[in-house]
Amino acid sequence: MIHYTYSIRNGKYQYGEVTPPAKPAVSKPDANTMDRAEARRAGKSKDEGMGQTSVIVGLTGQTGAGKSIVSNLLVNRGYKVLDADLVARQVVMKGSKCLVDLALEFGIEILESDGTLNRRKLGSIVFADKAKRKKLNQIIFPYIKEEIMDQLRELCNAGVPVIFLDAPTLFESGTNAYCDKVVSVMAPRELRKQRIIARDGLSELDADNRINSQLSDEYYTSHSDYIIDNSGDLSALRVGVLEMLEFLGIGRNGVV
Repeated sequence: MIHYTYSIRNGKYQYGEVTPPAKPAVSKPDANTMDRAEARRAGKSKDEGMGQTSVIVGLTGQTGAGKSIVSNLLVNRGYKVLDADLVARQVVMKGSKCLVDLALEFGIEILESDGTLNRRKLGSIVFADKAKRKKLNQIIFPYIKEEIMDQLRELCNAGVPVIFLDAPTLFESGTNAYCDKVVSVMAPRELRKQRIIARDGLSELDADNRINSQLSDEYYTSHSDYIIDNSGDLSALRVGVLEMLEFLGIGRNGVV
């Protein structure tokens, strides 16, 4: 079983051999963390026309860890969640410039007969090949980032107090730079593998390729402000979400 311990020294959860307390310690961010957050927010306001009062929390995690469930729980509690997966689908819609760029790079075999994207075919090409995956990211990320920035700007300027940016490739795309805080959802590898095989109908090889294509556990833990461990049941996950909200100092309708 994976355990996490809270480090006072660096303000992050880390892997350890000690079972965490039933409720994680709650503390305010240290001065350096607050300075970095303020700098990011000031930068967004100056460079992107965003308001400075909104708090943007990046929500990411490993495939099969349960990030989407966490996102749904947040929506049910009244939070605004910007779904980067939905944005990614929008930018590759039939006839889009991004889809044309992808077809030119990976071949028309990634297209269905009606001209829409065959996601499974594209996935089979890129998940097993690091160079091709890198090329995919180089093509699609600029389109995704531009649309995300437009939507974040609109939400910030509308005065939405807290915005969760649900993005499976938050770090890879660089959209973590838009966030004041980052929360990652994690779970043991074998559990995640079982989940995505059941969810997506993948073979074991395809599931392993998808998992191997992602960042390491250590990367998530060292680059996140909070880790939600989803190795238990839904009730435990609900508790984990509430603890995260308390830790970040976020009330149901905004910052408390």
